[in-house]
Amino acid sequence: MSFPTSLARLAPRLLATGGIVFYAAVVPVLAVNSTHVFNPAWGPHARLHEVWQLVANTSLGCFAAWHLWRRNDLRTASAINFLVMGSFFVAYLLRHTYGGSMVLEGRGERTVLGMNIAVFGFGSALLCNLAALLLNRRAGKIDAITARRAE
Repeated sequence: MSFPTSLARLAPRLLATGGIVFYAAVVPVLAVNSTHVFNPAWGPHARLHEVWQLVANTSLGCFAAWHLWRRNDLRTASAINFLVMGSFFVAYLLRHTYGGSMVLEGRGERTVLGMNIAVFGFGSALLCNLAALLLNRRAGKIDAITARRAE
């Protein structure tokens, strides 16, 4: 399949790419600091798990981007995006069962528009991914109509 040139085909890929960049690049950059990877209160084993999670998410993001841009496969890329970002929400919803928290020690909870910054970020990325799928579906219907008219 050729590189998507029309805006109808490009927009969904750009929206899905935004989610990939968020979890595969932005989150790791924000987590390599004294509140996460280098947190002295965390044991070595907990830090290993944090780095593992960051590397796994970045690797999955690269794989999703490859599916999206090289194989022109928005569905697989979106499935990967939903798994990674959805996993955050599962952990967030279960935080009370394992003593987890989004409050940073000595810094409080970071918010955007009154919402936890991670919930806002992952939620926005998930909504962009959903919009990408819906736009791509609509573009497919337009392609089908155009093909019928050309016959």
